[in-house]
Amino acid sequence: MEERWDVAVVGAGLAGLAAAATVARTGASVIVLDGRSPGGRARTDDLEGFRLNRGAHALFRRGAGRAVLDRLGVTVRGAAPPTKGAQGRHGERTGAVGLSSAGLVRSPLLTARG
Repeated sequence: MEERWDVAVVGAGLAGLAAAATVARTGASVIVLDGRSPGGRARTDDLEGFRLNRGAHALFRRGAGRAVLDRLGVTVRGAAPPTKGAQGRHGERTGAVGLSSAGLVRSPLLTARG
């Protein structure tokens, strides 16, 4: 059986999914094609109990993309990541990293030159 669509969207990242949803709201039939799981850089992977963002999720809370998500009825959940007790890694060394200027200066991971 042959199937036909009015629109084919290549890419199931945030932009592709938003485009497909926008087209579908007009009543057109749409297919989304991607060789990977939907979500693109908006996805979060769970690896051995750690949640790893593939992209900068904070960008979805504000900015031009937010208006698109609002128009499509997508609720943006979450909050800014906690900064207290942040840890970093440089080569084989790990240690505390304050995210302020003073915290960065005190970090054992950075040298004065760094």
